[in-house]
Amino acid sequence: MAILRAGPFSIGSDSFLNEPVPATFAAPVNCASDGTSANWPWRFRFSTISRDTPSVFSYIDGFPDVSGSDSSLGSFSGSALWYYQATSSFSLTFTYEVIANTNNGGYQSASFYVRTKDGDFILDNDSGFGITATISGSVTLEFPASVVPTIILIVAQTEAKGGGSFSYSVIPA
Repeated sequence: MAILRAGPFSIGSDSFLNEPVPATFAAPVNCASDGTSANWPWRFRFSTISRDTPSVFSYIDGFPDVSGSDSSLGSFSGSALWYYQATSSFSLTFTYEVIANTNNGGYQSASFYVRTKDGDFILDNDSGFGITATISGSVTLEFPASVVPTIILIVAQTEAKGGGSFSYSVIPA
């Protein structure tokens, strides 16, 4: 089955956008898990945000392999976003570690999830009072064929009294 290639960027309601400069809410459109095209490299939009720092977007080539840390009090997160088109279903493996540190008690939480047009796949969460919340793991998810650009959003998030950190990667399964 042939697909009319959308992109190279989409914002949901408009699937035929050029790359915005500077980076915005628009995200790249990729061919499923195929990263072999020299003419249209696989890309994603990445951003981090904390209580004291506004979100800054950037576009990064390749599959997500990112990390971040923030030593300030409060919430900290890192997200990766892209759209895909696929003539058949495909799988991606997500590997992650998220840590919410404590240095004076209080509530800490660490979470990692993947969101698609079909809803959230909450993959892992840890929380409690006076603990260092830590999660890590690896999971493979299957994504259905789609002739229209379909969203995938990854979020690693901490709520911590002593700062937080995350790292995650995505590879074709």
